[in-house]
Amino acid sequence: MDDSLRRARVRRASSERLTVSRYTHVKNSLRPSNWSIARKARNQKAPYYCIACVEAATTQPFEEGLKTERRLFTELENSDEAKALRYAFFAERDRGAWLNTDRLQVASTADIAAAIVALDWGHGAQPRARALGWLSRAGRDCRTIRALGSAALGLSYLAAGWIDLYFHPMLAPWDGAAGQVIAEEAGASLFNFAGGRWNYSEPECIACTPQLAEWARQAVRRE
Repeated sequence: MDDSLRRARVRRASSERLTVSRYTHVKNSLRPSNWSIARKARNQKAPYYCIACVEAATTQPFEEGLKTERRLFTELENSDEAKALRYAFFAERDRGAWLNTDRLQVASTADIAAAIVALDWGHGAQPRARALGWLSRAGRDCRTIRALGSAALGLSYLAAGWIDLYFHPMLAPWDGAAGQVIAEEAGASLFNFAGGRWNYSEPECIACTPQLAEWARQAVRRE
């Protein structure tokens, strides 16, 4: 046997051993005794269903595997856990704000030290510097701070009582139009940075529970 053929066979054997080694590692990692899925997933169905889909893909004929995957996906889609993660905020002037079928009311938090504060910022160095400056001051007083990534959700979360104050220095009208109605109908106070009533056409907004209104006014006056 010449050297080139011998080297080719060695490379092939090494590749086969590596493939078997990887397969064995993955197979063993799916065994409950070697994987902490029970601890990580707790009562969640989705992690177990993912493993079941992988098993179906590797052990069943193609068409049967697809049917199994579709069946498991449909079960998860209609599960109580999935339904709990789907919600819709809506409001109508003088008729209240709602989350699915529940009427919304802002929290009654009056002490900024107990308040959950959320903020977002627009693009550009100046608005971000302004938001960070306000954050550095508010952060000393409040309980905790969160960045949500959506003004519409920020104002809706305020309406639901999930946060107590929301700050944004650079809104576009489409960012806050719906959120303004939802928050106001739930009883929130909304101000511009001059301390007057905020309108969605204005870029600067601070919204809060009525009990935090004076703190919010003072906070934006320092801007």
